[in-house]
Amino acid sequence: MSSERTETTPIGVPGLDHSGGLIREELNPNLKGGRAMAVYEEMSENDATIGAGLYSIEGFLRRLVGDVEPSIEGDATAEAEAEFVESCMNDMSRPWGEFIADTTLMLRYGFSIHETYYKIRRGPHSKSKRFKSRFSDNRVGWGDIATRAQKSIDRWDIDPHTGEIYGCYQRNPVDHSVDIYLPMDRCVLFRTSAYKNSPEGRSVLRPAFRAWYFKKRLEEVEAIGLNRSLVNTLVYELPPRFMSANATAEEKAVRAGAERTVSLLSKDRLTGLVIPAELDTQGKPTGYKVRLLNASATQLSTDPVIRRYDVRILQVLAAEFLALGTEKTGSFAMAVEKNTNFVRSLERFADIVAAQINTVLIPELMKRNGVDEKYWPRFCFKPIDKVDVAALGLFMSQVGDHVQHTLKTENALRERAQLPPLSEEEWAELEAKAEEAAAAELEAATKQPATMKNE
Repeated sequence: MSSERTETTPIGVPGLDHSGGLIREELNPNLKGGRAMAVYEEMSENDATIGAGLYSIEGFLRRLVGDVEPSIEGDATAEAEAEFVESCMNDMSRPWGEFIADTTLMLRYGFSIHETYYKIRRGPHSKSKRFKSRFSDNRVGWGDIATRAQKSIDRWDIDPHTGEIYGCYQRNPVDHSVDIYLPMDRCVLFRTSAYKNSPEGRSVLRPAFRAWYFKKRLEEVEAIGLNRSLVNTLVYELPPRFMSANATAEEKAVRAGAERTVSLLSKDRLTGLVIPAELDTQGKPTGYKVRLLNASATQLSTDPVIRRYDVRILQVLAAEFLALGTEKTGSFAMAVEKNTNFVRSLERFADIVAAQINTVLIPELMKRNGVDEKYWPRFCFKPIDKVDVAALGLFMSQVGDHVQHTLKTENALRERAQLPPLSEEEWAELEAKAEEAAAAELEAATKQPATMKNE
């Protein structure tokens, strides 16, 4: 036993600014708590550029193919537990793919929290959802990994000394008098960033907020300017006495009627109007007149500025390739590079999802089934980027014998080249043919010197 003292408890804290379960890190008051969720929802639902970027990101992530790998290759028990986890993935109350798709909400809001509940697998004929399953092995499987809406999370339960997240309080949108406490040992939390151990992470839309804010207002100003240029402004002139503070009740009523007429005409609620003549019988002005005020001032084009903000938004989402083709500049090499950067950023988010599945979901499932830790399988996503087959072939020719050619290596290369995998029987047949070819070549080489000597 060491005589030196071993530090087993921390002294410092993560440094997260929180009070009463509310995170207070954000400087912009419009992006705190529930208001942030509403703003991010508006950004993703109402802005075409952000919607296109998120659609591309979520579309790629939804196409991810997951695989469960045994902890010990070739071990019967480890492989059986890997198959068990796969069976649990396909035996939930909703498809596994829907759960993976819901985890992508962490991109919009910064986090995605899911409540896990289980079931005893007692076969398809069980009447209770707690026991109904495609399997009858009486083992514990996932009932569902249910998504809990970000807007419904009211506050967090965080240890003020260690920063540990104990759980959160959910607000029931139907019954506001009841707060639901969700302990973290029943939940799995996906977040884009674990900085300061903040449970809310950081939305990928946060750096794009300023560009979106100015772009939105520019588009509104642009629409107002176009409307005034195309439709013009209706002006209804009245005699000065109708506008004075000493106007009679009848004159005030005429003025109110004129204001209502202008409002209805601007909204296309009236097809025309009847007013007194501009001149009386003696040719003198009556004070009544209707005219259109033309917005003849010089107008600046807002399109280049809006496009600039669109590009900045796509840069934040690493989806600049969506802007290619909308301008006169660009090249194939640039498109390839931007697409590669986009795929790399997606792989980072896929790693976040896989890490939480491996550190929370699978261990909790294994514990409830009494499985030894050394047999716990791991979940991983297959690569999503497309491989240049020519470059892959050149790489294999250069490394040569430095890479051991096994069935596992062969199938890994086939998967990257989008070719069907080989079975063990097919691999054994190919190996036998290769050995026969090598033996025939060796035999031909040994006979060649004798033949040359006789000649």
